[in-house]
Amino acid sequence: MKILPDEMLDQLSELLEGFEQNAVESMVYVKRTQGWTPETLAARFSNIEPGLLKRYFQPRYSTVRPLHFIAAFSWITMLPMTSFYRGANISEEFRGMDPSAVEALINIGRMPHEQFDVVLKCIYLYLDDDGKTTLDELVKSLPLLTHKIDTEYAAPKIIDLKTFGDSYYRALAKYGKEFRAEHDLSKLTMAKVLGLSPYSYSVLEDEDNPQPLSILVGARMKLGFQLSDHFSFTHHMVEYNEFHKFRGEQHVRDMLLVESLRRLPNKQKPYVIEIIKGVATAYANSLAV
Repeated sequence: MKILPDEMLDQLSELLEGFEQNAVESMVYVKRTQGWTPETLAARFSNIEPGLLKRYFQPRYSTVRPLHFIAAFSWITMLPMTSFYRGANISEEFRGMDPSAVEALINIGRMPHEQFDVVLKCIYLYLDDDGKTTLDELVKSLPLLTHKIDTEYAAPKIIDLKTFGDSYYRALAKYGKEFRAEHDLSKLTMAKVLGLSPYSYSVLEDEDNPQPLSILVGARMKLGFQLSDHFSFTHHMVEYNEFHKFRGEQHVRDMLLVESLRRLPNKQKPYVIEIIKGVATAYANSLAV
């Protein structure tokens, strides 16, 4: 773990301007792309007013969308949180993903493991020898995929957002305390990196009083401490623990896909992205039959 220096944290603040608005626009894009309606969305969540749920997907609605809601939405859409960075003004050096990789993640999200394996094999064919060697080594270093992402670890038919949110923020509180102790960081340092006041950070660590947070906090945690993923954030979830398992499986898939695309020659990327879109569309159409 390495903390961005002060000047880079200042730059991060500038780069993250409008991040939440971009995240909302990305949610709207995913909602439209996957064919969700207000009715089908409302059927998947409890403990939220239908009117508020609709407003969450209205870009002009100025209230912050809580982090746990975006996490729950990412679960039912089977997409990583990074998918909601699409279009955000974050340079590749911070997130390590170019727009084509994010676009691919959006299209591959709901694919079961059979189609996912087809996509990876397709990309692999176009890698040079160094790229293939790098990817082979990465595969050896990662946990084996269980292929339960679309079965045992899939989102339940209805997510109770109150229960899910409380479990999510308690897990984040435990993770924050453990992370701070492991790296010998003060609450003041944590607050600075996350863009919070010292009081707000103390609230974040209070397991007995879980409070909603903005998606911006999650993004700053990942980018400010230069973490490779969001997976550890949910390690301590008790209720809806399947969400954490889903995240783990998804993290491996994302690493394989993103690294494959990074190693792909630029001249081949647009065509391979179109292949991914084609496979994703064919799968989506098969569900509609």
